[in-house]
Amino acid sequence: MNKNGRLIAVIGSRGGAGASCLAASMAQAFHRQTQSCVLVDLCDIGAGIEVLLGIEGEPGARWPEMAAARGDVDGSELVLALPQWQGVPVLSVSRHQQTPVPEEVVLDVCAGLIRNGAVVVADIPAPASWNPAIRALLADADQVMIATPDSTVGLAGAMAVALALDGIGEALGSSTTRRRRAAQTDQAVALRTRSGSRVSETDVAKLVGRPVMVRFREDRNLPSAIELGAGPSTKSAKHLTRAGQSIVNEVIG
Repeated sequence: MNKNGRLIAVIGSRGGAGASCLAASMAQAFHRQTQSCVLVDLCDIGAGIEVLLGIEGEPGARWPEMAAARGDVDGSELVLALPQWQGVPVLSVSRHQQTPVPEEVVLDVCAGLIRNGAVVVADIPAPASWNPAIRALLADADQVMIATPDSTVGLAGAMAVALALDGIGEALGSSTTRRRRAAQTDQAVALRTRSGSRVSETDVAKLVGRPVMVRFREDRNLPSAIELGAGPSTKSAKHLTRAGQSIVNEVIG
């Protein structure tokens, strides 16, 4: 993929791991620093990230309207057609239409956004749902974040995600030798901890085989804020907001 922008992928270790909230927080931080970021929802079955963000009533295009977006997609025009969350353009799936997005459309749309210079923060589903298009995006990503809580189930899921990512490199063959060798720098863990957690970053890194880029406390008010349609705002998710900014600082350098 010929790139002027960046592709950042976020994957949850299990359902409820907070990957979508982390992706939104990162997109907001990228927007503050670059003024050119798009949050892309690739979990094509479900309510869509727009519901989590509370923008499901906002006018604008969703993935179902992208069916004809093929070839050299104009990323600048696409961005103008999207609804926004706190200034960040969002390309979400639609709860009203659960038809899977054609893989060619996913690749062409993401390529168009990146060629236009945007940072694309992609909310990626669990490995069982990875199709060839998502695998191609993951292989080409500048940074992959595995979002996980510090629970036994969460960390086991993070290990499974890491193994699935290893499988992408192995399937692509020798052309990805450099990327596999750099896995410790372009794939990392975002660790969400509970109060009093004794889980160490060193142990998590050993288990998952990826470094912990950021460790942050869970935000107790976040679930209720999402239910009220406020999304992961700075007020309800101060720990998450700081984590997103920390990751962006690390990625941009």
